[in-house]
Amino acid sequence: MQIAPHFFSYGPLDWVAMANLCMATPNVLILEANSLRESPSGPKGLNKNQFFKEPIKIDGYYFVPSGKPGLGYEYNEKFVVSRRRLA
Repeated sequence: MQIAPHFFSYGPLDWVAMANLCMATPNVLILEANSLRESPSGPKGLNKNQFFKEPIKIDGYYFVPSGKPGLGYEYNEKFVVSRRRLA
């Protein structure tokens, strides 16, 4: 049976983790995400995050895996340490 998880999170780390989980689950049809909460310009707003050292790759409305180990993205330690609270 196919599933379509609904994902409504604000942070880039949560977004990448959920996308990777869905890619590893064989019966996922689609990941429904409210990207407008992230940015008024839609999913391309994920490219403007400062949490990761490189932008999250989106092709149209499709997440493009980086091919690197783990979640595929390395976080920007200077940005994370400079924040008291990350949403």
